[in-house]
Amino acid sequence: MKMETTERQKEILNFLIRDYLIDQEPVASKKIVQNYQCPYSPATVRLEMAELEKNGFLYQPHCSAGRIPTDRGYRYYVDNLVRDNSDFKKRRINRAEKEIINLLKTVSDNSSELFLRRLLLSISYLSRSLSLFFWDDGEEKRFNYSGLDVLLSVAEKQELYEIQRIFRWLSKAEVNPDKFWQEVICCSDQDQENGKNSLRIYIGEENPIEEIKNWTLMILDYPFSDHQLWSLGIIGPKEMDYPKVIELMKTIQNTATQV
Repeated sequence: MKMETTERQKEILNFLIRDYLIDQEPVASKKIVQNYQCPYSPATVRLEMAELEKNGFLYQPHCSAGRIPTDRGYRYYVDNLVRDNSDFKKRRINRAEKEIINLLKTVSDNSSELFLRRLLLSISYLSRSLSLFFWDDGEEKRFNYSGLDVLLSVAEKQELYEIQRIFRWLSKAEVNPDKFWQEVICCSDQDQENGKNSLRIYIGEENPIEEIKNWTLMILDYPFSDHQLWSLGIIGPKEMDYPKVIELMKTIQNTATQV
């Protein structure tokens, strides 16, 4: 998303979202100055936050001196701040990620239920999200998921009916994998624009699935051949650790490319 902004506004937005993702509490200008040794006064930060709110990137909850990011704010953070941060590319791959990588190297030869459960559970616990897997070999479409308990444990601020909506959608998609195909894979303008084997990120209202418009969805598509395609995805809170999860998905993407 294009945004006419100053470097100062970009810096403050970055600080604010990073801080909000830690404890999901509204962030005030004084907290930004204190936590990030910001070279600006609280008054200056407060003015810039008001401008960011005016442009739709932040909003101020009732009875709060702080602000929190909107869907548009998260989108700008992901597109312009997280993906451009080279620091995350230098981090070491941890033990859990190595297990996922080793599992992925056998995905084309081993698609048993036990294998999928192990793969999806590993991804769920590492990303702190619900994991999804779609497989199409030209003759049969399959849909699996794992980590609903993980999602319940991290989604403290989500209403119960939101979790129920996700579960109902998952149940339908499991019985009818074409539902997932039609709603996520085939009907994605972003997929057509970026091409396959790309990471797609939908935040809040951007989601193609009505039941998860208060969540973040990440989807990675990879064609093994002209007749085989798998899609790996996660559903998590909008307050997820975007740098960590995006880097995880990129690691999976790079591994799949080499398989």
